[in-house]
Amino acid sequence: MSEDDVELAVAVAATMRGGDYIHMGAGQPWLWAAIAFARREQGLSLKVAAGGTFVLDLDATDAPSGTYAPDAMSAWSSTMHQSTIFRDLKRPRVTYPTCFQVDARGNGNLTRLLTSAGRTVTGPGLAGLPTLTAHASRFYLVVREHSRRTLVDHVDYVSVLGEQRSRASLGLPAGLAGVITPLATFEPGRSGLELARVRAGTTVAEIRERTGFDFETSRNLMDRAAPSRVQRDYLLDLVRNEKEM
Repeated sequence: MSEDDVELAVAVAATMRGGDYIHMGAGQPWLWAAIAFARREQGLSLKVAAGGTFVLDLDATDAPSGTYAPDAMSAWSSTMHQSTIFRDLKRPRVTYPTCFQVDARGNGNLTRLLTSAGRTVTGPGLAGLPTLTAHASRFYLVVREHSRRTLVDHVDYVSVLGEQRSRASLGLPAGLAGVITPLATFEPGRSGLELARVRAGTTVAEIRERTGFDFETSRNLMDRAAPSRVQRDYLLDLVRNEKEM
């Protein structure tokens, strides 16, 4: 895990609530760390699924080598059935999609990027997220790099619909609860995303400089709690075989 992933894990853990049923996607070792951190520091009772049907073993001493690897499962007989995956994903869960881009309205993109030269860079794809986020009780978009190229005015492709008005017009629940980066947490506001929390030691001016869209600040703007040295060492040691997305 990188230092930024440590900050992400702590910020993500702070959003978890007792009884949450969390969907864990592929290539999310920082999410596994956040879950372990929330259980250790807050004593939360959580249930975690991957691939729609797997239930992860939360009492494993080590982080899994991969989301779908046998060492991540409570039993070797765990399987995923392609014929039922979309039905399974419609079960309300809390989820944390990792995005290439997030825009000012809370839409996320992890499908493709358009370069200034007119070329297309292909990402991991939709991965069932339109279904999952349409029915999730709440979800948070995660961006692992806080910059103008990742936090943009308009995403190149809408993989996850987070804009509140558009979701309401389609009869979908509000869904989007926040956007989390290593430096800040944004939450939906009346006219788009609002800055709700900033990393300790980071100023609002710095956040504006590194964000590619204009935003309002919440009336209840707060600092995000910084992890202690003991907590940081725990998280850095937790995931040893990270596979980058």
